[in-house]
Amino acid sequence: MGDVGGAADALVGQTDGVGFGPNDGLHEIGFIGTTKTAFYYEKSTAAGLTFGLGAGQAGSDELNVGVKYAADKFTVALGYEDDSTTGASHNRISASGSMTLGVATVKAKYMTDSDAVANPEDSYSVSASGTFSGVGVTAFYTHFGSTKTENIGLGASYDLGGGAAIKGGVVSVGGAVAGTDKMVADLGVTFSF
Repeated sequence: MGDVGGAADALVGQTDGVGFGPNDGLHEIGFIGTTKTAFYYEKSTAAGLTFGLGAGQAGSDELNVGVKYAADKFTVALGYEDDSTTGASHNRISASGSMTLGVATVKAKYMTDSDAVANPEDSYSVSASGTFSGVGVTAFYTHFGSTKTENIGLGASYDLGGGAAIKGGVVSVGGAVAGTDKMVADLGVTFSF
């Protein structure tokens, strides 16, 4: 109960991003989500299946369901969200999958939205991440549907030990208006305790 994102957010998730801070979200395809006061219930089984069910509680009629299957080397997930706040049915279907191949992990996500004016429809993202000689490398490509924009990122990290790591990334950010494309980058040290 409370500030919970819902089943699609929890189970479908995102591909891998690069860097840290605000640039770390430039690969993400959004969810409808829920209001700050919401309910979410999740149940996992011994067979590798996880089921999720959520609802908004602030009068916006947000409903979401999801299912995820996880095995040793791969996962697949499917989520459905509905939001009738605007008086018309607005829904999103999201799907994702990941596979680990040796030291590398490949992830993919697809989303279709019934409201192409307010939100991108038929968006997709792919990423590949791996660790080679102690250096983590990640690359991603995200296409944002009806806005016809795309973000492309490349990043790296190095574990310094003791919870510290050097991280950095460069992202080419596509603009919806001609001439508004830009390049952003970050580099720094992160700490995890």
